[in-house]
Amino acid sequence: REQVIPPTVSGITPLSGKSIIDHIKQSIDICEWLEQITQVVYQSSQIMARCPFHDDRNPSMQILPFENCAYCYNPQCRAHHKCDVINMTAWRWGMSNQQAIQVLAREIS
Repeated sequence: REQVIPPTVSGITPLSGKSIIDHIKQSIDICEWLEQITQVVYQSSQIMARCPFHDDRNPSMQILPFENCAYCYNPQCRAHHKCDVINMTAWRWGMSNQQAIQVLAREIS
């Protein structure tokens, strides 16, 4: 079930004392975000997902919920480093990080 996020690019005002980026990262759970676009597997010691950025037959993306980020073990993948919901939104829908920030800020407002 693919969620379509429209690429809105109008201005967003920072929220009291927090940057918009911090607010987005604290408000959007990476597990829930990934569950909208790919299979997430909850194992006893870790959370894994099929990476949405390459043809992934077995889960190769580890989700790090305490850091609210994810990491793909495939060295050829663009997510082969810790990435957050902003990076992944930009990559998934072909937009810049700034556009992704604006879209996600609208999603949580």
